[in-house]
Amino acid sequence: MNRWILFAGLGMIRFGMEMFEESLKKLGGPKLSQILQQYTDKGWKATLVGTIVTGILNSSTLVSLLTLGFVSAGMMKLVNAVGVLVGANIGSTATGLIVGYLGFGEFKISMFALPLIAIGGIIMILSGKKYRGYWAKLLIGFGLFFLGIDFLKENVEVMSQVFNFEQYKDMSIWIFGLIGMIVTAMVQSSGAVGVMTLAALSSGIITFEAGFAIILGANIGTSFTALIASFSGTTAKRQIGIANLLFNIITVIIGIILFYPFIWLTLDVLGFKENPVIGNAIINFVFNLITSIAFIPFLGLFTKLIQRVIPEKEEIYPLQIIQHPLHKEQTKYDDDMATLSINALETDKKYLIGQVLEYISSIWGIDTHRIRNQEPNAAVLNNMIKFDNEQHRELYQEIKEQLDTVFAYINQLSLSDLDAANRQKLMLLQKQFISLSNACKATENVRENIQTVKNSLDKKLSIIAYEMIDHIIAINKGVYSIIDGTSYDDTQSLSETIREVSSYRDDILNHIAPYIVKGNVGDMDISSLVNMSREVTDGYKDITYAVEQPDSHKKKYSTLTKD
Repeated sequence: MNRWILFAGLGMIRFGMEMFEESLKKLGGPKLSQILQQYTDKGWKATLVGTIVTGILNSSTLVSLLTLGFVSAGMMKLVNAVGVLVGANIGSTATGLIVGYLGFGEFKISMFALPLIAIGGIIMILSGKKYRGYWAKLLIGFGLFFLGIDFLKENVEVMSQVFNFEQYKDMSIWIFGLIGMIVTAMVQSSGAVGVMTLAALSSGIITFEAGFAIILGANIGTSFTALIASFSGTTAKRQIGIANLLFNIITVIIGIILFYPFIWLTLDVLGFKENPVIGNAIINFVFNLITSIAFIPFLGLFTKLIQRVIPEKEEIYPLQIIQHPLHKEQTKYDDDMATLSINALETDKKYLIGQVLEYISSIWGIDTHRIRNQEPNAAVLNNMIKFDNEQHRELYQEIKEQLDTVFAYINQLSLSDLDAANRQKLMLLQKQFISLSNACKATENVRENIQTVKNSLDKKLSIIAYEMIDHIIAINKGVYSIIDGTSYDDTQSLSETIREVSSYRDDILNHIAPYIVKGNVGDMDISSLVNMSREVTDGYKDITYAVEQPDSHKKKYSTLTKD
């Protein structure tokens, strides 16, 4: 019977942690994710934020996965992401400290665990509001977690029968380190393994040294979830997955070298020889704190090492949304998943804007690399490239296929239960991707007209083509400066840059009109010019609309929306 109570306790601990973590994500997850993304621009800040967020969310694995998502979407630099993971190493010890002092203290845990479950249950039954329901689940999860510890504490002697640690007493303590690593990788929770270790220590089943070894093993085991998640992703995502594992391996090696000094520090200097349970929680905290702080000055060097081990590859750009797959049978996504998906769409939008600009420029023979480097217009005009019809068609087909993937993704995401802010962003992004599709089609419709005007032997048409190319270069420079995050002009804001781009777009028609009015071109040429100018200007209207930012669309750029 005691054996079932033991397993019930383990189940309640794991389920309570899941329930607590899930409800906390709903209540404060989006805000914590925003903090994780915005306040990590320096190594020490990233470490501090990683510590706090992990301590609050009670899950280093969750923070690691969120960090993977931010790095993959290009929203966080690798060096700052490593800083977050270093901080998560410290924050993950919060569970052990709380459990050590509350769970294995002198008072009865059920004295507050049962009331928490009762209060949470009453709130859940009486409240019909989703927000209060999350608070109820948080209380229930917290209560179940500590009730599970109480079950474990009261029946911990059964562990010696179930797990039979006796056979390992004469073996190396690193057997326990291996056990800690394997079990943590299996249950995907170093916190749960830490609780089991404290329970085993409290009953004398394992020694203090074995308990510390288990903790060291758990530090490596907790890296495997993020490592596996990084396999099917971008180079940056793989880099952070390896960085997480390698960092923990390095700290564990330090722990092995300083194994007995750390034990002496905890038991003799800090005085926890008579209370090994609290001592285990303390040694975990002190060890992770010291090794993590010592690692901060080497974040830059460590990041360069990771980038050398896993270098960036020149490869076909994979859409970021592929790194955040949606499942057809799933109709609801949590706020973190929805936010990451929308951020990935925003990143893909910038990429596809660049692809569309390259597609349009290729018809005119414009070298987009020179434009992107903000070279003078004269330099671009003097280094025109030859139009490659086959390459042009391949690029057009590639853009179409990627847009089809994006539209399918948006459609699936729109069917889920999104909050108002994310739904509004998604609707705008959908319209912007449609605009990019229209820009491609508009240019493709007049591809032959463009070639006719550009390759004409008529001097007047050559002048018109030259002037149009000059304006297109100016437009492209402005758009590239926005999507690349550079300044179009040091004195201009983003909104002014978009207005400047719009004025260049409209100037195309103004430059063509006099030639048509004066009758300086033939009827066939007039038809080509009218068609070309209309489609080109419409295409750039679509592109400037797509450039606008979701968060500031209504306030800043309402005058620049599509006609």
